[in-house]
Amino acid sequence: MDDADAVFASYSQDPEVTRYLAWRPHPDIDHTVAFIERCLTAWEDGSAYPYAITEAESGRVLGVIEARVRGHQVELGYVLAQDAWGTGYATEAVSAIKEWALSEPEIWRVWAYVDVENIASGRVLVKAGLEPEGVLRRFAIHPNVSDEPRDCWVFAATRLTTTGSEYASPIRDRPEPMTQPSTVGTGRIGRRELLALLSLTMALTALSIDLMLPAFGEIRAAFGMEPDGPEAAAMVTVFMIGLASVQLLYGPLADRFGRKPMLFAGFALYAVGAAGAALAPSFGLLLFSRFIWGVGAAGPRVIGLAIVRDTHRGDEMARAMSFIMAVFILVPVLAPSVGAAILSFTSWRAVFWFCVIYVAVMALWVLRMPETLDPADRIELRFDGVRRALRLVVSQRSAM
Repeated sequence: MDDADAVFASYSQDPEVTRYLAWRPHPDIDHTVAFIERCLTAWEDGSAYPYAITEAESGRVLGVIEARVRGHQVELGYVLAQDAWGTGYATEAVSAIKEWALSEPEIWRVWAYVDVENIASGRVLVKAGLEPEGVLRRFAIHPNVSDEPRDCWVFAATRLTTTGSEYASPIRDRPEPMTQPSTVGTGRIGRRELLALLSLTMALTALSIDLMLPAFGEIRAAFGMEPDGPEAAAMVTVFMIGLASVQLLYGPLADRFGRKPMLFAGFALYAVGAAGAALAPSFGLLLFSRFIWGVGAAGPRVIGLAIVRDTHRGDEMARAMSFIMAVFILVPVLAPSVGAAILSFTSWRAVFWFCVIYVAVMALWVLRMPETLDPADRIELRFDGVRRALRLVVSQRSAM
């Protein structure tokens, strides 16, 4: 009972942590004491075996994982404090229980279920070597979400032979996130609309360059340059410098704060840069605006890829990226014609204002899109967390 205060403070009273559990947040410490007593009783009578998840360095209680042995099967369940999400503790705990269970000769199957909206826990199970087997309709009640039975994903690892602990988990060395059944295709935005949105969002970079190419002549004349002078090309150069200089920053920021906030931040910088270029009284200010414009354009480019990764896997992701790249390639073909059409009835500054309007429309459209990064997958802006994520990327053969 000495851990009751720590358990209560860490996770048992947190409505976000308990959202997809079968019990409600504890309103007071007495409920947590009763919870611990039930865990001890379950251990004594053999109905379940709960293990505390603690921080190795400090011994701080982070959560609990429970193994329920039923004949030849072991069912898993766990809960983890918010500040330990995205650190790998849950995956490590699930993996340890799974490895132990499948090394026992009488155990043939380790399984767990999660609410269809609990994407983060599904990813944990996949990373730990459990395969998604399908959806059980109206399987479990999660009272913090609804009083009605909820659909649940089922994940399992099974032993193939009677020797060793070989289990059916062909994706254990290729931990890909499960497809999000709850946020894309069943909510406010469908998969086709999402692909169209991402394609046109990622096309912002190409639009920023190719739309203005027909305006080079007028820009040279407006700022007193030679008709064939190379100075105008600097507008492309500084834009590309801005684009390249911050791409490594958008990724960690999007992993910490979510995809949509950072996407809107990129949109805002994009609009400021485009508007600044349209209003620039000198070529120097125009170049500075183009740099800011490039910094903003890096956001949609990086985060668009992250959203595809959040919402697709395997062949689906390959098809999605093929479609997006097709649109990306098409934009440089069409954009100069659009720019020339604008110049036929107005000045070069209107070309830049067109980009401001375009990004504003995209921002309004993105409002329909749900956040695709589960809160449990957010990574704190700490060097060790970013380092672990980078190590995970470079350790995957498919990424390299």
